[in-house]
Amino acid sequence: PDPEPPEHPDKAPDGSEITVEEVRAKLRQCQPEKAAGPDDILTKILKSCYFELAPIFCKIFNKCLLGGKIPN
Repeated sequence: PDPEPPEHPDKAPDGSEITVEEVRAKLRQCQPEKAAGPDDILTKILKSCYFELAPIFCKIFNKCLLGGKIPN
């Protein structure tokens, strides 16, 4: 028989989920004087745009949790 679909399809199998508020809090903690990471995005940009970026990052992070894969 086919497995039953998850009760909450946007959550990881263990029920964990990253919230927009958690992402916003982490982005606000960025230190603007730090160098950009391997993605070349300046921390100054992440911090100054935290409110708008958090929902986008949250969706990406939760899809990674759900699929068990992290993009390269």
